[in-house]
Amino acid sequence: MERLIGPPESIGRQTKAKIRDAVGLTASVGIGPNRLIAKLASDADKPDGLTVVLQDAIHGFLDPMLLSVLRGVGAKTAARLQRVGLKTVGDVRGLSLEALRRHLGARAGTQAHVQVQGIADDRVYPAGERKSISKETTFSEDVTDPVVLQDTLRWAAQEVGYLARHAGRKGLVVTLKIRFRPFETHTRSRTLKAPTDYDLELYRVAWALFQAESWAGRPVRLIGIGISGWDQAQASVQRDLFDADPAEADPALARVDTTLDAIQDRFGRGTIQRGLSRRARGNAKP
Repeated sequence: MERLIGPPESIGRQTKAKIRDAVGLTASVGIGPNRLIAKLASDADKPDGLTVVLQDAIHGFLDPMLLSVLRGVGAKTAARLQRVGLKTVGDVRGLSLEALRRHLGARAGTQAHVQVQGIADDRVYPAGERKSISKETTFSEDVTDPVVLQDTLRWAAQEVGYLARHAGRKGLVVTLKIRFRPFETHTRSRTLKAPTDYDLELYRVAWALFQAESWAGRPVRLIGIGISGWDQAQASVQRDLFDADPAEADPALARVDTTLDAIQDRFGRGTIQRGLSRRARGNAKP
């Protein structure tokens, strides 16, 4: 590609320009020595940035970042490290491999040690069976308006529900993903009593997860919904004797979702939306 177009930065700028010309959307490009650094670089200046991280600048780029940017470091792992005074990638990079293994275990400790050095496995593995379906959006400007957040979750729920129904999947686990500046990302999940692929059910659970936290008023950069757990749904699960099946309780949900799917299948995705306000459309950038 360099022989045809030029150095990586030129390729990135031309790619951004072609995307804007073709579909009118911004794109964030990250360039680095491996996929880990390139991915973090692409997140560093959304929604319309271009960040280049050279080999000798990796540590300076990574060190100020919160631990949540690392693969495999979830909320529990990050909290465990924070209890011993480790909050950033730079803090962890100062630890030996042996110390990290003591804190996190052999596998997770080794993985964290490699990542904080800016080293990543660049092999591409064949995709296995899909374990989850999700949809998220990064806002062009941080959002505090709860109406916009609700409408965006309705949109995301419809997208996830559409994909789930077309894949023949119903999930038991609904996940809310939210991100605040700079890279503070949280996920919250709830296991349902019965598997679902209904748009409104996905939205209601995700919004309830949001309301259960003390996030109201905080500027939101990204928000999304995921569904998973169809392996659990296929297993034999003892149901509550007095719980009605959601499909039996409100068959209108299934009819509405089926109708919306049919319209989109015929006229194209995005031709109809469920309760999406102008404010949400103006702020969301899928």
